[in-house]
Amino acid sequence: MKDSFVISKHLIKSTRFLRLNGVVQALYIHLNADADDFGIVDVLATMRQTNASEQDLLTLISVGLITMLDQKDLIVYINDWNLNNNNRDVRFIKISRHLALLAEKLPNQEVMLAVINDKGKKSKKICTALEAMQNMPKLLGQ
Repeated sequence: MKDSFVISKHLIKSTRFLRLNGVVQALYIHLNADADDFGIVDVLATMRQTNASEQDLLTLISVGLITMLDQKDLIVYINDWNLNNNNRDVRFIKISRHLALLAEKLPNQEVMLAVINDKGKKSKKICTALEAMQNMPKLLGQ
């Protein structure tokens, strides 16, 4: 898990965010803190941590801040993840264990990957979640 994260000031100063109650805002911020390197979160622990209800989670979905990937296990994707994290250091990006789920539910969602060249140097690559799944061995330098 990452040690730091960024949330776009433009997003948290937006009308759609400021209209949310404090618990829902806190849930969103904590979801960003708990997300993996692809913006995917197993949300139950975060909900308990913030005293958020399932209605609070549904509110984030209804305003378009997150997308439910798995209703049963409460796995969500943060829709503005790339906006919030476009300056991330690609050297430390780890492939999400939920990448296949993201590729299944949101195949055209852009993700940021670290591509390893033949000299072992990493560089940033933006592709869809589906492309990332299809090219996984090449992306990992295998």
